[in-house]
Amino acid sequence: MNKVMTSGKAIWRKPNEQIFYTIASGVGDDEFLIAPFIKSENIFKINGRITKANTDNIDSFFLDMNLRKSASQHSTLETHYTDTVQKAVEAIKHDRFEKVVIARQLFHEGAINISLLYQQLAAHYPSAFVYCFYLENGQCMIGATPETLLRGSDKELYTEALGGTNQSYGFSSKEYKEHEQIITDISNKLKQLSYDYKTGETAQKNAGNVTHLATPITITGKNESSDNILLNLLHPTSAVCGLPFVDALQFILSNEDFQRHFYTGYLGIKTQESFAYFVNLRCAEIFSDGACLYAGAGINRDSIASDEWTETNEKIATLLHFFKTN
Repeated sequence: MNKVMTSGKAIWRKPNEQIFYTIASGVGDDEFLIAPFIKSENIFKINGRITKANTDNIDSFFLDMNLRKSASQHSTLETHYTDTVQKAVEAIKHDRFEKVVIARQLFHEGAINISLLYQQLAAHYPSAFVYCFYLENGQCMIGATPETLLRGSDKELYTEALGGTNQSYGFSSKEYKEHEQIITDISNKLKQLSYDYKTGETAQKNAGNVTHLATPITITGKNESSDNILLNLLHPTSAVCGLPFVDALQFILSNEDFQRHFYTGYLGIKTQESFAYFVNLRCAEIFSDGACLYAGAGINRDSIASDEWTETNEKIATLLHFFKTN
């Protein structure tokens, strides 16, 4: 996977913090990195100097954006999604794979006040990584992701197993099984690279109007080279792809009706002292004529297609509400 330097800018606020930061292409060794879902595709990075932003800076960040027009206003139909989920369940029962994450997209038509949208997301989701990036080709994405992929400083790393979404009836054995699969997958990858780590207690983590099972994992870091290998091994997690990786990925590529691109990739910041990368969830690509929103659900042999459709509706609603009132 090649890292490609690009012109652009980004703004973000870390989880449970009050300070906003920006970066724009220019002189400096800091970087904002944007990695796609597919490993073979290019990673983009904006190099410059990270600066703190005040209220005026936030408003000015969103000026002079020459957004692209959407090439397609496609939305995944419920029938397609539920048929794909049922197909996945049958494949799991025939031992083709253990789990797969099936995603969908929704196009929301209309002009968008991105500055207002960003500040609304930041206000309503204090525990999320709330970001927006804009690239020289007119590509723009915004999100409030609840999931840390990997962060680190001073030889201590942190990741989390996030997966298993509450349903109207609460958490069932299906959600707990899904969560345990994610923990096991991360643990196996850490053992593969001989990392020392400690798994914390599983708790519930709110992300807007949905709640996930979350388990923190602290890791003793090694060196930059090894930690980069770990980052590459963790992505994409089983929480956004499936298990085993290759078989789940092939099912996704053969059956989803859109290309994920940066959705379920990862993004974040790196300085000489630390780094923090987050899975790109609860996000939308912004166009001059609307926005494309995304959501997915983990499928195992106990999945019910209609419940998974409802789950993706609830996940999309964490952002869609603000587009409708924008």
